[in-house]
Amino acid sequence: MKYTKSIRDDRVFRYLYRKGASVAMPTVVVYYRKNKQSVNQLGLTTAKKIGNAVHRNRARRLMREAYRLLEPDLAGYYDIVLVARTKTPFVLMDEVKRDLVRAFEKAGIIARNQEQNETEADPCQSGCRADQNIQK
Repeated sequence: MKYTKSIRDDRVFRYLYRKGASVAMPTVVVYYRKNKQSVNQLGLTTAKKIGNAVHRNRARRLMREAYRLLEPDLAGYYDIVLVARTKTPFVLMDEVKRDLVRAFEKAGIIARNQEQNETEADPCQSGCRADQNIQK
């Protein structure tokens, strides 16, 4: 994670739970608050109810990778805590990423929709023909 520091202090976690805004999705809950630093700060939380250590570590890996892929699209600098839900270790990373995109859009943290970025990269993906590009 290029532009992100890890939150390690329990005080910051408790502050975000108490004062931060939250968005809940089926695989992840996002707590966030704008900070006054020049980097984002990310904390990951997995409770024991998620399962054993293997399941908790998988949930953290999924959330960290989904965040890493979305990091360049984030607008502003935020303290963000991602909390795993019970189904997180049992789903594919794409589902966690999709939920994270929706949560970030709802929170106003993400600058642009990830799906719009993909369609803008290839303008003919939506069914244009090659002869339309040729001017007569």
